[in-house]
Amino acid sequence: MGSGSKTFVARNTTQALAHAKALREGDTLYLLGAIDLTGAIQRGDGITVPPGATLAGIDGATIICEKAPPDGRCHAPVVALADAVVRGLTIIGPNGEEAVDGPLAWGVGLNGPRATIMDCRLSGWSVSAVAVTGNADQAVIRRCWIRDCRKSGHGYGVQVDAGEVLIADCDFDRMRRPIACTGRAGRSYTAVGNRIGPTRSLDAFDVHADPVSGEFAGEWFRITRNRIEGTNWGMHIGAVPRQPELCAFAWNNMPELSDPKAVVRQAAGKRMVLGKNWLGGKLSTITATAPEARP
Repeated sequence: MGSGSKTFVARNTTQALAHAKALREGDTLYLLGAIDLTGAIQRGDGITVPPGATLAGIDGATIICEKAPPDGRCHAPVVALADAVVRGLTIIGPNGEEAVDGPLAWGVGLNGPRATIMDCRLSGWSVSAVAVTGNADQAVIRRCWIRDCRKSGHGYGVQVDAGEVLIADCDFDRMRRPIACTGRAGRSYTAVGNRIGPTRSLDAFDVHADPVSGEFAGEWFRITRNRIEGTNWGMHIGAVPRQPELCAFAWNNMPELSDPKAVVRQAAGKRMVLGKNWLGGKLSTITATAPEARP
């Protein structure tokens, strides 16, 4: 911390919201106990961590958002801007363990360059537990425990819609797609050392086709050294990325899968060789081939 930085401690919701508004670069706000932001979200408010500041939990501090606003959309109660850090918190959303048709809910928003969330537990966020948006290039999600993101047509643990993102050493379970990218130009991600499952998901990793052109799927992806259980497919690719030479799906451990042709499904584009992976204890080379390109 710099010489002019300040430390704040909040023991209730009123203190948390007041101190959050006073945060400046280099400051740290520590939360204690349970901070209920349900009412704040109803008013369209929440905690925005300004550039260079830190929001941290002590002794199991928990942020709770039990109900969505009347419009049915629960936007992120915590937003981190450039170089801001969110760490050591449990953040619970309005969707329970089995909810698939509840309100649209986003957990934490990483909305600035190098924004970081680490060592957090997130659950009950139907659309995505962590949404990387805005100009959040080089955002980082590290050592997070993420559960119960099951909204029909959504259900992402991490949703990438900005820049290059690193997702490392996280634990995902009970969601449709643990990590997904919108596929827009300039979007890419690295996923390394994560654990997926064991509850069944649709795809462990995903890159949509660009929603505008439909011709490409983001810039690139690097998915390495993850353990993947309880998934129908290891990965879905909506189209070939703009920089396929930088793509890798390699050295992942998938003990329940055995057929190399049933690991990556690709909707369109040319064949890509992605790397060697452990399938059922055997090392196999994985390729991605669109149906129309298959013999």
